[in-house]
Amino acid sequence: VDRFLEVVSRLYEVVIFTASLQTYADPLIDLLDPKGLCPYRLFRSSCSHWKGLWIKDLENLGRDLRRVILVDNSPSAYLLQPWNALPIKSWFFNMADRELDDLTSILAVMATVEDVPAVLKETVGPSCRERVLQQLRLLGEVEDERDEAEWFKYCPI
Repeated sequence: VDRFLEVVSRLYEVVIFTASLQTYADPLIDLLDPKGLCPYRLFRSSCSHWKGLWIKDLENLGRDLRRVILVDNSPSAYLLQPWNALPIKSWFFNMADRELDDLTSILAVMATVEDVPAVLKETVGPSCRERVLQQLRLLGEVEDERDEAEWFKYCPI
């Protein structure tokens, strides 16, 4: 985590945006970022709650979305701006996990891109839609093609 934060904080304005409650998340973020490289934090109160899902609406950041990347392990988090999302696998105490190393390299390249959604749509687009669908199926929100069409009329995937 240390190397990841060192690198990305030099390339980006890093905002920790979690669907967790602030009372739970703040102490964990303090442990993960003791140097304060990520001074901005958003919590569940900054998320939208819709049909049982916590959604991170990047419009609320007040930034140019062509330059915003959301790294998240939950497809429901990026329902509103899927083309700004870089999906990441959940971490479960696997010390051999190299996900952050891979992500560091990807983010270094993406820092040079003028239009993040255009690039991510081409590179992770199909997998992004499938991840969102998979989560919606697990939640019982999508059972057939009609349900799928209903969900995606609100979401630009």
